[in-house]
Amino acid sequence: MNRFVLLASVLTNGILIMAVMGVMPFLLFLLTVVCMGLVWYTRRLLQQLHRVGDDIESVNLLVGGFIAHVESIHELEMFYGDETLQGLINHSKQTSSQLDEILERYDIEQEDLSDEEEEEPIFHQSS
Repeated sequence: MNRFVLLASVLTNGILIMAVMGVMPFLLFLLTVVCMGLVWYTRRLLQQLHRVGDDIESVNLLVGGFIAHVESIHELEMFYGDETLQGLINHSKQTSSQLDEILERYDIEQEDLSDEEEEEPIFHQSS
């Protein structure tokens, strides 16, 4: 209901601006509305990307715990040297490294921090 009222308000204001002031102010109003919509959409996409990164990190932690559990079983006297468990450990480590690569690809915060570190401060403080 709120979205419908907001859309009706924007449409009504646009028509009134065009009727009272002409086409150019209406186009400026329209451009402002479109830019605000694009900013909202971009922000929403970045939030989704951040959630995906968090989910991948959670899965990676689960795989790490699984690897530790299988390695602890592999070290027991009963299963020491078992080739099936060793293959499972190797496969788990490969999966974990692939998840690390995916997480690095989607990690925006790390890129932002590296960009900020390269910038020099504007004001230097003297002690």
